[in-house]
Amino acid sequence: SVAWSPDGRHALSAGDNTVRLWEVESGRCLRVLEGHTGSVWSVAWSPDGRRALSGADDNTVRLWDRETAQPLHVLEGHTDTVNSVVFSPDGRTLASCSVAPVPTVVAGGAMTVTLSALVILSY
Repeated sequence: SVAWSPDGRHALSAGDNTVRLWEVESGRCLRVLEGHTGSVWSVAWSPDGRRALSGADDNTVRLWDRETAQPLHVLEGHTDTVNSVVFSPDGRTLASCSVAPVPTVVAGGAMTVTLSALVILSY
């Protein structure tokens, strides 16, 4: 996953257990954000460009401070790989999605399985 910063001067990339912050013009890696224990699948910028999100194979979402490269929050609760993360347009809410079987009982006792789990958090 790759995401442009709102000002277009930086990019985030994911792949191994890290998120990398790049300076687009020079192609130089400015920071390596470490903490995930599984491959990172999704990255996103906050609308103001001060924070980043990442979702990974370790079933967590991390909210990062761009300047310090440190996690501000580690969000747990997914039961499978987090494959998509996003900020709301105002930057105050984030959403993450994983592809995990979620059994649901519906009227009449029938069981269905939803193949994705969505987590929304306001902070």
